[in-house]
Amino acid sequence: VDYTQVRFLLVDEENNLEARGTLRADGRLPLAALRPETLYRLRLYDPSTGFYGRVTFRSARTGVITELPLPMLAPLDPAETDTDGEGLADLAEEVLGTDPTLADTDDDGINDLAEVEQGTDPLGGLSVTTGVIATLPLPGLAVDVAAFNDVAAVALGTPGVAIASVVQGRNPTLIGTFDTAGNAVGVALDAGRVAVADGVAGVAILELGKPLAPVLRHQVPAGGDVRAVALRGPLVYAGTGNGSVVAIDATTGTVVERLRLPGNPNIQDVRIEGDLLFVLAVGRLFILPLDDGELRVLSSIDSPGSVGAGQIRLRLFAGGGLVYAIFTSGYNVFDVTDPSAPVALPRNTTAQQGWKQIVSNGSGVGVATVSPNSTADGDHHVSLYNLGADGRGTDFMATLETPGRAIAVALYNGMAYVADGLAGLQVVNYLAFDSQRQPPAIDLGASFPLDPAQAEEGKIVRLTGLARDDVQVRNVEFYVDGIRVATDGSFPFSAFITTPLIAAAPGAVLQAVPPGFTVRARATDTGGNSTWTDEIRVDLVPDATPPRIVRRFPGPNAIVGTLELVSVTFSEPLTASTLLPDRFEVVHAGEDDQMNTDDDQVVSDFSTLDLIDDDTRARHRLTGELPTGRYEVRVTPPVADLAGNPLAAPVTWTFFVLGEVDSDQDG
Repeated sequence: VDYTQVRFLLVDEENNLEARGTLRADGRLPLAALRPETLYRLRLYDPSTGFYGRVTFRSARTGVITELPLPMLAPLDPAETDTDGEGLADLAEEVLGTDPTLADTDDDGINDLAEVEQGTDPLGGLSVTTGVIATLPLPGLAVDVAAFNDVAAVALGTPGVAIASVVQGRNPTLIGTFDTAGNAVGVALDAGRVAVADGVAGVAILELGKPLAPVLRHQVPAGGDVRAVALRGPLVYAGTGNGSVVAIDATTGTVVERLRLPGNPNIQDVRIEGDLLFVLAVGRLFILPLDDGELRVLSSIDSPGSVGAGQIRLRLFAGGGLVYAIFTSGYNVFDVTDPSAPVALPRNTTAQQGWKQIVSNGSGVGVATVSPNSTADGDHHVSLYNLGADGRGTDFMATLETPGRAIAVALYNGMAYVADGLAGLQVVNYLAFDSQRQPPAIDLGASFPLDPAQAEEGKIVRLTGLARDDVQVRNVEFYVDGIRVATDGSFPFSAFITTPLIAAAPGAVLQAVPPGFTVRARATDTGGNSTWTDEIRVDLVPDATPPRIVRRFPGPNAIVGTLELVSVTFSEPLTASTLLPDRFEVVHAGEDDQMNTDDDQVVSDFSTLDLIDDDTRARHRLTGELPTGRYEVRVTPPVADLAGNPLAAPVTWTFFVLGEVDSDQDG
């Protein structure tokens, strides 16, 4: 037998986990580990001969190699059931992953048997083989990966960052690389922008143009060794080894805010979920709100465990009201349904000392980069864990081999993208595609009420696809008034939109219908089965909430070395015509260093006063640097939102300019 022609189907009967693929040349299954003491069903089929074999076995206990019983390969009985009548028995189709009820599974005009005999793909590109299905070599040590909007970004250490197209998940292509100034250890990605945690060099902010080749926009010192970054709109949040969370304006490259966490902890990772920023330090998890003004700690909780001897940073994942926080021999799980009072759930502690990251797919499976040792020796692969319906489970399911040292993982469109050390980027199909034809379940959530459904006009709101599948959800699409506005390929599935103005809503002029808009979402699984939510009509109500100032730069009583920019971020978009120079003033205290005295002087040498970031942020850009001294910023009504609601009251604060250089921007 030429084993490389033999297809296999391996089913974990207790977890209903399927693995498919081709045997290795020596007859081994391409799996690094099975779940111990578990009943398995193995089916083999050789398309070149039509021979079939099957065996059932129980895996060995932990730490013992499982020797498989050798199944006999023999011709299938011609009387075997062939439901679709194309000449390929149902038993063979089960192994191949084709649909036994359809003669032409991929509907390309060639029946399944003919495609198998000709060596073409009867599945039309659906990913049946589990394990590594594609490799992208990269010029460095791949240590972190992020995937979004058909793009993957990979941190490569000293060579910088690589950008790849993953439009075709099983065939990633390198778009370009960029050598950042420091040691790239972490990446974050959104539409058109990449942020790189660049070690002592701070944060590199890259722009993805057309084509998507990366272009450096800013290299920003952040006052410490930057280990991790997260992106939310125009802001990059960076965590440093000396305990600071730094907010950076990605448009200008300006450090706009800095928060020193209590105890100056060694920050390992940062992650945004909803309106919260989760910060993992050695021994503690911090939760910071992002919708309520300047950075502050809402709550924190012990996260026991240490960094391993390999010094790979600890990682976070957040979704579905849970946070998973890695330590060297396992992971802590926290219930953050009430973020002001997080609750520690039972820990998952294992004998392995090389835990690096775990990510949930939202349908009960956790994909982890984990190994026996944290150092470079030994095996470093990808393991699957059954997290259960509530996301709190810890049961090991299987280990999939990667050729290198699996360090980090990102899930996107049903695939795992693995930063695999010197072996580059691996695309891992960790679950066989969904062949059960059972569509996902999905409900639509929102940051505004849905029963009854109403939202204020002109507000930035969040939609959430609460989706789950018997195998896994590939992506969720979001629609507003029948138009697709966003697609999210990673759990937790969400999108931000701005509600329309009442005056612009259909029927508003004639009052034919009450002003409003419709929202709905569609979840699609990896077998192509889809489910729509009901279309929900959302009534628009007048914006009765005046805009608030939620972030100021420089902040109140800030001391800065030099300054070329003053900015104010509002809670909602503004009407541009209300933002006039006399409503956003910067005043110098003069030689007496006292405000509201005769020598006060309004700063007039601003080159621009404009609105950016969806009209939520006003900024003054100076023609040069401000002189040394005390300054006061005054923002006054009638600066107003899109509905005409003015700022409720004047807002003033002071800051100081020293006229000194702060090269490392540590404040």
